[in-house]
Amino acid sequence: MIIIYKIFIICLSFLYRWQNDFHIPDYCEKLRGRKFMKSIPMFSMIAFVAILLISFSCQNDDSVGIPESKPMLKSGTGVITPNCDPTSFNLLIKQDLKAGTMKVSNNDDYLMVEIFPESNLIFSEIQLWVGTSLRKVPSGKNKLPLTEKFKYKSDGTDEMFFKIPLSEIYTLDPETACEAKKLFIFTHVVADIAETPETEKISVWSEGTILGNSKSVSYSTYTTCCQSTGGGGCFPHMAMGGDTNFNGEYLYNNISAGMQDIVADNSNVAGWVKWENGVLSFSFEQDWMLNDQPSQFPLIEITGYYELGGTPTPIETGMPSSNQGIFSVAISYYPYYRINLNLQNCYTGN
Repeated sequence: MIIIYKIFIICLSFLYRWQNDFHIPDYCEKLRGRKFMKSIPMFSMIAFVAILLISFSCQNDDSVGIPESKPMLKSGTGVITPNCDPTSFNLLIKQDLKAGTMKVSNNDDYLMVEIFPESNLIFSEIQLWVGTSLRKVPSGKNKLPLTEKFKYKSDGTDEMFFKIPLSEIYTLDPETACEAKKLFIFTHVVADIAETPETEKISVWSEGTILGNSKSVSYSTYTTCCQSTGGGGCFPHMAMGGDTNFNGEYLYNNISAGMQDIVADNSNVAGWVKWENGVLSFSFEQDWMLNDQPSQFPLIEITGYYELGGTPTPIETGMPSSNQGIFSVAISYYPYYRINLNLQNCYTGN
């Protein structure tokens, strides 16, 4: 800017000298419009200086223009080569009208979620949550999801895709390059009707299982797809039953009771456990089961506590009985249980 001012001062100085030193012949004094004739060079020079100043100002302006609208993704974007063809889910308005399509795929490292609106709609907000347990979905007192707390978000785009590391969803098993994992996907979209003079906001959810008593909130279920490994096998894991994390151990909270997760040593949810009327019941997710291989650890070990950090009381259970995939043992009531399970995770090559 200082350079521009210097140029301006020099030009003014030049103009001043030009008016005092430049002499027009006497016969020109007699012409009409003498002052106009003298003012033409002056006007031209002033115009030239003004244009020069404007040009320099534009070229040296440090202000940044409005950037092109881009999606804001926590996970970043980028196309992956999926292990299998994408699975498609409709995006629905009140579980009836189709508002778009969601395509889900994965490779050994990433989950890809692609969103496509219908031609007459604009998706102004996209909120996405992915996890291995429904109990971990951010929810309010009415048990409905709090979409503003969903981890993955985007806005202002006609087409959107989320590239999410699988390691952000669950702990990857170092013993396997890939494992088939059941994922729960909550996709909420705020749609605008393009033809409406005053934009109308519409709530959209991906098709699947309707949540609780809600008439429109639903979630999709997707199982990660693995490339052929040429075989499979069973791998032992220790697990704990309960949702209360106390000093690094998961305890079953019998005060809140109800179904609570069984969490394996690789942080995967292996099933659920529930105490009711003197009976502790538990069931396992697909590919998880009690360990039938030789092991130094018992299949099930339960300890009771009257308070967190209190004196442990070992509970004798014996072998659990089984009925249609649900195991059960009779045990006395304690406010808290530490439930240790000796499990195995089995899969076959695909």
